[in-house]
Amino acid sequence: MAQIKTTGDMRKFLANVAVSVAQGDTDVHQATAAIKACKEISTSLYSEIKVNEMFAQAGKDTSPLGNLPIHGNE
Repeated sequence: MAQIKTTGDMRKFLANVAVSVAQGDTDVHQATAAIKACKEISTSLYSEIKVNEMFAQAGKDTSPLGNLPIHGNE
């Protein structure tokens, strides 16, 4: 499987999972696990965007998505 590099890739992946389940090619439990993983990624992206928005409003430097320092590891 190709890597998921964009939100569009993730949407396409989830659509493919739904089709695969509907066709009986993928087990519902496997699909559920994939969907939960994508939800965690989406939640993480949303959080990172909100942090960058707060930094920008405070006049601080922002980080590109995926590069936000984790507290204590700067």
